[in-house]
Amino acid sequence: MHASIALLPVVMFLAALVYFDSFKLLKSRTVLAVVAVGALAAGASYLFDTLAYDHFPGDFQSFSRYVSPWIEELVKHCPSSF
Repeated sequence: MHASIALLPVVMFLAALVYFDSFKLLKSRTVLAVVAVGALAAGASYLFDTLAYDHFPGDFQSFSRYVSPWIEELVKHCPSSF
């Protein structure tokens, strides 16, 4: 329930972008595919962050400042290498 409420502004913004795309530069299928890949990357990032934090000797603030961004960027750029 909380996730659907949190995602509501994002979905509304995405719908507005698709609606106002007067040149129809992207097909709806492409937009949905990109959103799906982003959701998979977010899930993978959460999983890897959780696993890495279990083995991190420092506190959460240090982990989120120095380690987590590296993991998230690596996960985000992995699909672009294929």
